Amino acid sequence: MRCASCGIQNSIKNGFCKSCGTAFIDDNHHPRLGQYVLLKKIGEGGMGVVYQARDEGLDREVAIKVLHPHLLKQENLKERFRREARVHGKVHHPNIVTLLSLYEDGEHMALVMEMVHGQNLRQFLRSKPALSLLDVLNIADEILVGLEASHQVDVIHRDIKPSNVLLTDDGKIKLMDFGLAKPQGGEDDLTKSGATVGSFRYMSPEQILNQQVDIRTDLYSFGIVLYEMCTGQLPFDAAGGGAAEFEIMEKQVREAPVDPRKLNRSLPKALSDLILSLLSKNPNDRPASCAEVRAALKQIRQAPSPREAAALKKNIKARPRDREEAKPVDMPARYAQTRKTSSGTPKWLATLAFVLLMIGGWYYYQQPQTELSETVQQTSEPAPSSPTVPAKTVPPAAPEVNKTMVKPAPVVKQEESRPDKTRSVTYTQTHWVRRFDGTQSTAAETHEFRGGSRQYFRDLRDYTWKDKLRTFKQGWIRVSFNVATSISTIVIRRASVGKNDFSGGSLSLRIVNNRGKFFKIFERRDRDIDRPLVVKIPASMQYDIKSVEFRFRSPEPITIGPIDLLP
Repeated sequence: MRCASCGIQNSIKNGFCKSCGTAFIDDNHHPRLGQYVLLKKIGEGGMGVVYQARDEGLDREVAIKVLHPHLLKQENLKERFRREARVHGKVHHPNIVTLLSLYEDGEHMALVMEMVHGQNLRQFLRSKPALSLLDVLNIADEILVGLEASHQVDVIHRDIKPSNVLLTDDGKIKLMDFGLAKPQGGEDDLTKSGATVGSFRYMSPEQILNQQVDIRTDLYSFGIVLYEMCTGQLPFDAAGGGAAEFEIMEKQVREAPVDPRKLNRSLPKALSDLILSLLSKNPNDRPASCAEVRAALKQIRQAPSPREAAALKKNIKARPRDREEAKPVDMPARYAQTRKTSSGTPKWLATLAFVLLMIGGWYYYQQPQTELSETVQQTSEPAPSSPTVPAKTVPPAAPEVNKTMVKPAPVVKQEESRPDKTRSVTYTQTHWVRRFDGTQSTAAETHEFRGGSRQYFRDLRDYTWKDKLRTFKQGWIRVSFNVATSISTIVIRRASVGKNDFSGGSLSLRIVNNRGKFFKIFERRDRDIDRPLVVKIPASMQYDIKSVEFRFRSPEPITIGPIDLLP
C-alpha cells in the first residue's frame, strides 16, 4: 500500500507510514495509539501531526499531537517533546488548551490534549470581512488573560502568533502550542545551542539576538498580533525570497514600526500609543505585565466616544447611542467596511446632504488647484555655501517632470533671482522643525531649512550584513509655520549618499495647506540629489502653505540640506 502523504510504496504498518508517520485513515480503518482511536488529521507542524481522536477508556473526544517518527531517532528532540509536556502541564486555565497526558511506546510519542472545535486567529482574520473595535479589544483581553496565567507559573510562551490563538465555536479564546515555552530564569537547551527560536515575523529583538527573555518578550509578540488585528498589516515584513527572513529580523531589531493610525485613522490614539509601547526595542520601555496592558485596554474601552466628549466640553447632554467601541472600525484592506447613517436622521435630510456634497465636490474639482502639475529643474552649478539661488542658471537638456502628476505641464524656465528672493522664507517666519527621530529645531537654530545640513542613518555604514543583505531606512523632516505663508520655489541643495549606491532609495516633497490638505509636488527614485534642484510650486498652491515635508528612503547614510524655501 502506498502512503498518500509521502508517496512511498509498502510503508504502512499498523495504520501509520513508517517514513513520514502519517496515519492511514479511511471509512473502514482507524489506527490506534493505545486507547486512543485516530479519527482524522486536523493539522501538521515541524514537530508532528495533530489528529482528532477518541479516548475509548474515558469515552471522550481528544486531540493528539504525534511526533514525526524520523525525529524519534534523535534523543534531544524526544527530550524536547517531553519538556513541552512538562512545561505545558504546569499551566491550567480556561484560556489555555489543556494538556491531558504524554503517550509513549516503542514506536510513537504523542501529546494528548483537550479537543477544541473552532478556528485559529489567522483563519478568523482571513474569513471575517470586518472587525469592530469591541471585537479587537475582547480578543486582545482574552489572549492577555491566558498569557497572564502562563506568566503566573513562570512560563514564557515565546511563540505568540495568530495561528497559536484558537477561537472556539462557543466564543472563547485559547492559547496553544507550548513547544518553545520555557520556565522564566530556567535552563533552555534551545538557546544554549545558539539557535534562534520563534516565528520571525513575531519575534522580539531579544529573541533574535539570543539574549535573555522574560514575560515582556511575549508582550512584544502580542503587540504584533494586536497591530495586525487593527491595521490588517504586519509592522515588519518583506517580499518573498531567500533573504526575506533575515530582512524581517533585521527590521525587528533596528527599525521603528509605522504608527498604526497612519494605516487606520479610525483607531483611538490611546490604542495606537499602547501598540507602539508594546513594540519598543528595549524591554524596559514596554509595559511590565499583562495586567498593565489589560488596564490600558480597559481605559480605552471606557473612554467616551468623540460625540460624548464634545458634549461634555459644551456641558450639554449627548443623545443616547451605542458606545464608540461597539461601532465597526474602518479597517483598511481586508477589514474595510462602510458606516451606516444614524437611524435618527430623516431620510430627506440625508438625501439633501448627499446632493449638496456631490455638487460641492464637483465644483471643487473644477478649480485649478486640483492640478498638481509642476516643473523641476536641476542647475549645473555646484551647491554654494550660502542659502542663495544663483543669479543665472543653465537649464538642463531634458527637465525632470514628476511622473505622478495627472496632467503634463509646459516647461517653465527658471527665472533669474531677484534681490528679494535670495533668502529662505524660514529666516524671517516664525517656524519650527521636527524630524522622524524625535529631534527638533526652533527658528533661532541652524537646521536643514535654514542654511544647515544633517546626516541620517550613520549606523548603516557599519551594518553587519551589508555585503549579504541590502537594507533600507526611511525618515522625514517637516518645517511648520505659525501662520500660512507664501512659497513659490523650493531649492534642494543636497540630499545625497555621495558616491554610494542609491538604488531603491526615494526622495519626495509634500506641502500642507492651511486646511490640512497634503499635496505631493516632487518625487524621485533611485537617484539622489548632489547638485541644487529647483522645484516650482503650482501657482494655485503658493499662497496658503502651513508646512513643508521632505521624505526620504535610503540604503546608505544620507546628507540632507540646506533646503531653501523662496517667496
